[in-house]
Amino acid sequence: MANKLFTIFDRYPDLLIEFSDKADGAMKPTGDSVVDGKIFDNRDKFLKKLRVNKDSLVALDQVHEDKVLLVKLSHGGKLNLVADGLLTREKNLYLSIRVADCLPIYIFDPRSKVIGLVHCGWRSLKYEYY
Repeated sequence: MANKLFTIFDRYPDLLIEFSDKADGAMKPTGDSVVDGKIFDNRDKFLKKLRVNKDSLVALDQVHEDKVLLVKLSHGGKLNLVADGLLTREKNLYLSIRVADCLPIYIFDPRSKVIGLVHCGWRSLKYEYY
């Protein structure tokens, strides 16, 4: 599936870049088991639409810091890794972040086959003046 927001990646047909949207339902767990049950159903339906097995998915419990994790196939199915970025060079491992008013950064190095996702909120995007 090609996402037309990311035409820069069109020449790499093995990459899957997609967004859930309002029609897919909420995706952020709240701690309320009734609500979360529906959210997990929404996520499962979305992954099924993409033909992605949830045991191949790695997702973040984002913390608005500068921690980035290198993940491997053994991390598949872990949906609450505490960090704000994920990197991998594993095939068939899908990375997931949630953003609302934050900036998602998508990384791909075609030479090394490293992919990454970084969640950048206002606390983790800092600049220094020189």
